[in-house]
Amino acid sequence: MGTPKGPTSSEAFTAFETGLEWFEKQAECCPTQLLLLKRLRDLAAGKRVAAHRQIKIDNFVKKI
Repeated sequence: MGTPKGPTSSEAFTAFETGLEWFEKQAECCPTQLLLLKRLRDLAAGKRVAAHRQIKIDNFVKKI
């Protein structure tokens, strides 16, 4: 099928970090919206870590 188009998890994480820094400095910074951005950033961080996790050999060998 090919690779999906769009930003990678690392790029999304970096974008959310930048967005959080900007949003925290705004006068209209709402705690609820800030929490949502942090949860999205954490989701991107989790996917970034999962993409770099080493796969165990057991996943490649079929069990009899």
